[in-house]
Amino acid sequence: MENVVFVKATTMVFDKAVPFIFKKLKEKFDHLNFKTEEEFGTIYFEYLEKSFDKYSKVKTLLYKNTPKNLYSFFEPMNLRLGKKIITDTSNSENIVRINKKLFITGTGGIGKSMMMKHILLDTIKNETFIPIFIELKELNNDPDSSVEEFVYSSINQIKLNISFEQFEYTLTLGKYLFLFDGLDEVDPQYYQNIERNLKKFSDKYDSNNFIVSSRPVDNIIGWNEFHEYKIEKLDKKQALSLINKLEFDTSIKRKFYQQLKNNLYEEHESFASIPLLLIIMLLTYTDGGEIPSNLIGFYEQAYVALFYQHDASKSGFTRNMKTKNILDIEQFKKILAYIAFKSFFKSSINMKKGELFGYLEKYRCKEHIQFSPSDFVEDAVKSVCLLVQEGEYYKFSHRSFQEYFSALYVETLKDDMQQKLFKAWISNDPRVIQTNSTFINTLIYKQQRRFIENFIFPVIDCFESTFKDKFNSDFHKLYFSCLDSLNIYPDEDTDAFSIGIGISVLYRQFFSIFFLTLRNIEKNITLDKIDITRDDIENQLIDQLDDMVNEYSFEVTIEEIRKCKPISEIFVAWCDCWIKPRYEYLIGWKDQFLNENRTYKRTLESLIDDF
Repeated sequence: MENVVFVKATTMVFDKAVPFIFKKLKEKFDHLNFKTEEEFGTIYFEYLEKSFDKYSKVKTLLYKNTPKNLYSFFEPMNLRLGKKIITDTSNSENIVRINKKLFITGTGGIGKSMMMKHILLDTIKNETFIPIFIELKELNNDPDSSVEEFVYSSINQIKLNISFEQFEYTLTLGKYLFLFDGLDEVDPQYYQNIERNLKKFSDKYDSNNFIVSSRPVDNIIGWNEFHEYKIEKLDKKQALSLINKLEFDTSIKRKFYQQLKNNLYEEHESFASIPLLLIIMLLTYTDGGEIPSNLIGFYEQAYVALFYQHDASKSGFTRNMKTKNILDIEQFKKILAYIAFKSFFKSSINMKKGELFGYLEKYRCKEHIQFSPSDFVEDAVKSVCLLVQEGEYYKFSHRSFQEYFSALYVETLKDDMQQKLFKAWISNDPRVIQTNSTFINTLIYKQQRRFIENFIFPVIDCFESTFKDKFNSDFHKLYFSCLDSLNIYPDEDTDAFSIGIGISVLYRQFFSIFFLTLRNIEKNITLDKIDITRDDIENQLIDQLDDMVNEYSFEVTIEEIRKCKPISEIFVAWCDCWIKPRYEYLIGWKDQFLNENRTYKRTLESLIDDF
């Protein structure tokens, strides 16, 4: 049935796109390796057939050993831009027609890659474009290639009978939909170059359509022509629909579904509204059992369930683990944590077999535990199902698990090692604070005081040493070095304009720490308690910049602002309301934390002395 759908869909694509491209190529080039339209169409047929086969079946935490058809369990999610919500994403045309350039963002486990694969498959069916699906993590293996070369080599795996020059020309004809999945999975050392190349590619071939997916990052502000749509969490109806679609033990699923319908969704909405976490809830469900109130306890419960249940989708089935007489549940977890740590800090989502086995050999020697690496890998893949094998590569069943287990290993490190590790990590790529929330939250939950002292305070200290004693003299110079650009863009729901900021790499760590502190530690503090009211100043700045650029949506560099004295004066006043309060808040918060910690220690010591 799937082949019938594919053939019918691709035939429709060929009826529209292929004749147009073939005609243009014949007009442009004297010599082509294909003589007929049908022969030329074979190029795309073979590519789309391969893409359809590859992405229409997926492995998940629930279906770990046998790939399942994506549409047997895919639940379409809503997309939001401001007050505008797309509720029918089952038809990809409702997404693609919004704008030629889109960003789709969402937190870990919310289903970004599933959504992108759905758009690919549905676009083939809808005959609207020739979709090209690129997993951006693959660019880590070829960071020096241009996007054109990488796209060509990706398609050319089926040996295109078309030269690179001819393929490059087809890019100008506007018949492609490029789906770039996982910008946040690009290696930090290549990120800026790859991001720049993607922007150039989308500008150069802007007659095509582009969709980029990522976890939320500040850098998206700089993609001026891209509209950012956020994937909405599952509502109760969608959560029930997803559970109903899953193949699972019938009795357990029926009870879980009924409890979710009665009160479970409302009681645990923060878990039940995220597809990955909802599936984990089902996996770990026991009639009348407790569901942890925090995310870290939730992951821990998931690990225990996966370790002992092995294959809960089959009633009564338990797989014998090869390492069961050597490794208990805690030892197995420690090895997973070590693998996660090594791969996470090397920015490796995919591990080659030699790389993975190298980690296991090193752990064996380091901890003096005699176990078979091949047996461990087989258990991790087939029984515990926290590793997945894809060809010659292995990876964690979801990136969130890699982050969680990595944090467990970091917790075991001494303070000086944590400080060195964190400093190198955040210096290499400040985006890591935003894109690795499970890792950050696990450490905050497991060792909040140590995390604050080893991770947050060193960043504050570094920033304080730069700003100290300068607010009364040349502080405005520091303002100009803190930011790279201002982005003026219209609100989608009103006629008002807003300012987006491009924070310079040098200071991005500090502002990321500021928002991390408010979001994850001092949750009762809101921005309105910190910021100085700046609406009038902000409106003046927008008006001045609008007169200077006179475009609907635009970016202005800080250097351009510096050169215009009237605008630079308003800019400094605006920074007084935006940058200075954030700086003063974090410095004060740190001092208060240290004082309270000293008071606590003195109080504890006095209590002990009384006994």
